[in-house]
Amino acid sequence: MIVIFGAGNHALEAYNVLNDLGYKDNIFYYEENSNNHGRVHGYSTIIDIQALNRKVIGVLGVGMPHRTYIDRIERYVDRWMTVVHPSAHFCNDVMLGKAAVIKQRAILMPYSKIGNYVQVNVNALIGHHAEIRDYSCISPSAQIMGNVIIGSECNIGAAAVIIEKINIADRVTIGAGAVVIRSITEPGTTWAGVPAKKIKCSP
Repeated sequence: MIVIFGAGNHALEAYNVLNDLGYKDNIFYYEENSNNHGRVHGYSTIIDIQALNRKVIGVLGVGMPHRTYIDRIERYVDRWMTVVHPSAHFCNDVMLGKAAVIKQRAILMPYSKIGNYVQVNVNALIGHHAEIRDYSCISPSAQIMGNVIIGSECNIGAAAVIIEKINIADRVTIGAGAVVIRSITEPGTTWAGVPAKKIKCSP
């Protein structure tokens, strides 16, 4: 049994990637809100995983898979699938971590490294020697240039651009369409605009 952890839009997209890979049956969703258990979502059902009394094959289906969320659900998972859409393009020596999800037409250039529980969305570009660390989400059409390091639990917005040789601290959010031209060293901050400027700090 395959269970997609999450029941929002990212989960629907993960379901479609699995379908395109040939998985058609025994795919379900799980979310922590028990009020939704039994509800039909897309072409499958949100289940109460605790009632199964067994471990499952897990697929990441949340956009921002925070470390604390993964820690809570890990006990239900026998093993995690790393899921790669057939239309994604991989160059030489790309490294993929546990439970990564690589969606349609993503491009991963030589020697790029994707950490554990990372989402790389539709049409995103990961440049050569770039590193995306654990629990981060790269949104559709984002462009991560060469030799960039994206910290853990980061959210890179749709069509954002991170220029070459930039380092991004942990838990940073980059707004949609932003252009980051210098390293961001302060964890937990939000940046937006062209060029990107800090607009928010974590409480």
